Amino acid sequence: MNNENTSMITLTGQGDTLLSRYSSPSAGKREGIMKLNKDKLNEIRTKVNDAMKPIGNELDIKISLGNITFDDFNATCKLKIEVVNDGQIMTKEYTDLLWFADMRDLDIDKAYKLNNRSVKITGYSAKSSKYPIIVTDLNTEKQYKVTRDWLKRVTA
Repeated sequence: MNNENTSMITLTGQGDTLLSRYSSPSAGKREGIMKLNKDKLNEIRTKVNDAMKPIGNELDIKISLGNITFDDFNATCKLKIEVVNDGQIMTKEYTDLLWFADMRDLDIDKAYKLNNRSVKITGYSAKSSKYPIIVTDLNTEKQYKVTRDWLKRVTA
């Protein structure tokens, strides 16, 4: 079996030499097979998220693909499902905010000022020591992270 697509590997174990032969796949068999890449997976993610929207609306949940790990021919995805309550997606940051607001007697429906922007407190990240408060600009829907000191100033 002396073929240019055949490789020989020498394995040693307990004094014996074991010879193993394997044939590498020929390049001709691999031509035309689609390989996964970041762009293709982003396209798949968009289509799956769009397909899941009607199901989520029917069941009052938000369904989306999270992290994707992949190689050339396989991918593994995290399917993220979040409950929607009165139009609000119950993210971890939002549920933590409900807990935090209850403890601090904080009005989360009130609009606050941040650098001449009108913002609403929309999340709390307990793991973040510097910027644990998440606010959303009421005009642009852009989110910002702010300090506890900012919260003390605007609620005093």
